Amino acid sequence: MIRNIQPFLCIIASCVLFISACAQNGVQKHYTVPKTGNITVIPYHVNLYWIDYLRTNQPNAACADWLRWYMANLNYPDQYGLTGTIYDYSLDYQGVWKHQEHYDSADSYAASFLMLLRDFFLKGGKLELTQKDLSRIEDIGWVILVMQNPDGTIKARPDSDICYLMNNSEALAGLYAFLDLTEILELGKRQQFLTASLNLSKAMNTRWRDGKQFYWALNSTESWSSDRGKMYPDRMAQLYPIAFGLLPQQPITRQLLWEQFSLPDNELDNKLSAEQRLVYNWAKEAVK
Repeated sequence: MIRNIQPFLCIIASCVLFISACAQNGVQKHYTVPKTGNITVIPYHVNLYWIDYLRTNQPNAACADWLRWYMANLNYPDQYGLTGTIYDYSLDYQGVWKHQEHYDSADSYAASFLMLLRDFFLKGGKLELTQKDLSRIEDIGWVILVMQNPDGTIKARPDSDICYLMNNSEALAGLYAFLDLTEILELGKRQQFLTASLNLSKAMNTRWRDGKQFYWALNSTESWSSDRGKMYPDRMAQLYPIAFGLLPQQPITRQLLWEQFSLPDNELDNKLSAEQRLVYNWAKEAVK
């Protein structure tokens, strides 16, 4: 008998969106479905699929169910002592969930949820939130702040000092989304998030700059330049500031990055996963 039917159905709806995205983008399915019948559910990926869905569609009940499920399954705390993070999960055919005590990154999971939640409300979505829900949304935002370094950059994980351009692009967009949510939901602590966004924005134009492009990764002692011979992560990283709207006042830089690091569609096959292809397409739309 299936337990927790609503989140089960919302995941099925999310997987349908995912499969549709794969078919449209001509890339392989990225969720793994082992012989045991379990599905690996990566919340960050599902957030991106829903963000993409809302670009051309109205919010629906399945999206609202996903938002509720995400907030209900936050870590308090996770294995590193952080609150507001979320693990990857497995889901079996009976609707039984099991977290994997793992997430690829703390910052991008949080940022993508905040962007999705903001887009959901801006498109007219309806979601009743309790005071506990509002506190959890603030906790998700605080994940990004906790991962921020003194120079404004954002670490991807609490157990590593490496920062990634892709993640920092998402983190800045996530901070902007949280600032929007402070008005939509009348959340507090706006000043801390405004300061964090200003510091990261400054870092994007200084610490992250590698001449006319960006470093794809850095830490306190090293910076890594993108190798144009590698699509992922090197070339793809340069497109994230474009995809997440972080260069609105720099059209020349935006166009230059696209011309240098994009590829013709017929050369992208098998070079990007489905969620990466979504972001690639967002960048492509942004330079039109």
